[in-house]
Amino acid sequence: MLPNNGADMHSLSTIARKAALPRRTVQYWYDKGIVLPISISPLVFDDQAIVLARILGAVSQNSPRIGWISNFSRRIDECLKGSELVGKELRELFEAAKENKPAYLSVAPQMMPEDQVLDWMYASKSVDQLSEKLLKHFEVNPHVSITTIDLRYCFDIKFDVGA
Repeated sequence: MLPNNGADMHSLSTIARKAALPRRTVQYWYDKGIVLPISISPLVFDDQAIVLARILGAVSQNSPRIGWISNFSRRIDECLKGSELVGKELRELFEAAKENKPAYLSVAPQMMPEDQVLDWMYASKSVDQLSEKLLKHFEVNPHVSITTIDLRYCFDIKFDVGA
């Protein structure tokens, strides 16, 4: 019996399709231990893997190194689990996204040493708050690009990209 905690089970191909990523990218993340299955025989993933793949797909646009992606994915996993390690602001942001409330995660991958992922993540629960944080970021770091993710999309796993 597979431990699915009431969640749907998905193949690697389904994760890739729902995250609008090449299957090989998700396979690579699985091979590196970044996207973890709930069972290896058969190889299946839970809904959280879709959320993680969508977030990783967005930050991967800036081509961070695999070590950074691995550390970042562990922090995102802690956020998804509501861990105390990530801080109240990020925990509340992920809870808001789960409830389909505005939740924006901004990340500057090129500025993040692999051991300081949380220092370069900004949580915003409104467009106004997001604008304010981004303006402050660019005043201090005008040369640093930033990726902003609407987490509501990441948690809407029934939504098929391109459908």
